[in-house]
Amino acid sequence: MVQSIARISPFAVLLLSGTAYATCDSWTSDKPSEPFEVVRGGIVVGTTLVRFPSDASNLAEVLGPPSRDTGVDDRYYNRILTWDALGLYAFVYPDDGRIFAMAFCLQSCEFPFCPSKRFAGQLLVRGSEVPQVVDQQRLHDTGFALEGGWWVRRLGRIRISLEVGDDEESISQIQVER
Repeated sequence: MVQSIARISPFAVLLLSGTAYATCDSWTSDKPSEPFEVVRGGIVVGTTLVRFPSDASNLAEVLGPPSRDTGVDDRYYNRILTWDALGLYAFVYPDDGRIFAMAFCLQSCEFPFCPSKRFAGQLLVRGSEVPQVVDQQRLHDTGFALEGGWWVRRLGRIRISLEVGDDEESISQIQVER
């Protein structure tokens, strides 16, 4: 489900989760000048709320068409859509075409579906930027806990997972899923 937020051109104010977010009309699919905001139920992209799970076409409406689509492939349980220019990919249930998770790649990865560029935008949770380095105190202060090698925070039914990079000092990717 996609839910558009009314715009007050050229700027709009979006009120979700008790926090105001200033947004503008400068967001484009190849240059995310506005942050992606994780909220209960999904992610706000620009001024549009994309709920999880949501039809894959809803995310394509907001981000533009994906660069690549794995299709239904036996190597991957899920279909994966990749936006190379944005540095992100989305997991899609193969049986009904609904997106249930997104991954923001901060470092290169070795899977065929990984984006060719790194995510260069901002990802926010309740107005705070998601940490991109392993600072245990800051991660604890922002609500993350270590679970099975990933730093995890829950926001309602949404799970935000931070994968630690090979250097053990940086975050290699951020996954947001339901």
